[in-house]
Amino acid sequence: MDGIIKTLRESIDATDLLLLAAIRRRLQLVKMIGARKREMGIAAVDAEREQVILGKVKDVRERTAYAAVIAECRAVVLEEALP
Repeated sequence: MDGIIKTLRESIDATDLLLLAAIRRRLQLVKMIGARKREMGIAAVDAEREQVILGKVKDVRERTAYAAVIAECRAVVLEEALP
């Protein structure tokens, strides 16, 4: 295999590990917020907040990918809100 391609793939692998760690951390924080909202008796999902977050991402492709992460986090919150 070409050395440049090998190096680039290694960089992608390292970046993927960082992304996964960030997503795990985001899910932890989302769960903490969800638990606090349950204690306070307020809605688990805040669609306005989600739009604010997505509004910060200007690139359409990046926004699409980030929207998928947010949707998965929303699903976790809703799942944990079930009795």
